[in-house]
Amino acid sequence: MTQPLTIVCKLQPSDEQVQHLDDTLEAFAAACNWVHETVPLRIRNKDRMQAMVYYEVRERFGLSANLAIQAIRRVCMNRKAAQTNKSKVKSFDAGSIQYDARIFSFRESDWTVSLTLLSGRERFAIQVANYQKGKLTGKSPKAAQLCRHPDGTYAVHIQIEEPTDPRHPRTRPLALTWAALTLPIPLGASVGLGKRFGASVIGSAACGPSWSAKLRRARGARGGVAVSS
Repeated sequence: MTQPLTIVCKLQPSDEQVQHLDDTLEAFAAACNWVHETVPLRIRNKDRMQAMVYYEVRERFGLSANLAIQAIRRVCMNRKAAQTNKSKVKSFDAGSIQYDARIFSFRESDWTVSLTLLSGRERFAIQVANYQKGKLTGKSPKAAQLCRHPDGTYAVHIQIEEPTDPRHPRTRPLALTWAALTLPIPLGASVGLGKRFGASVIGSAACGPSWSAKLRRARGARGGVAVSS
């Protein structure tokens, strides 16, 4: 089993690439707004909407085939969300674009990503710290979101699948139950359980080092075990 995980990596674009990013974000938002204004509000089905405006979106805004589909999909998704929330779709900002494997790729060898823009396919260096490297090493992500943040920086929000198999060492949760907290107590030892466990008896005795270590680990995991000696 897996769960989706988003890894945020800042882009390091050149001045020319910044202009290309802005042009693409602005064109994508303009396409979304035009589709929303053109297609009747009652239509929320992507295939139906795509059949109505796909070619004109490409011609008017210069978007690639997949970017045009992503713009139409965004309008559909926002309309469906507005219907569910009983609200209205007002407008679309030039803040982000969703990418799939046909218009996005990640390359681990030099820590770069490739994105399709109005200007064509361009490659960007990304800033990665140990956390991002640990999560992305060995992965082949198939989707990402290009974002322009309020501070004027650009980032790709790379979407990966993280294993949730309890046998997997990186995702195995710590299962601490009453069985773990009530291990056989050596003769002469006493354990005090914190108030979060509903007990307040604290005795005094000498606990062996191995027993104390087990209790300290339990206390660190749950914050409710104390040993007095």
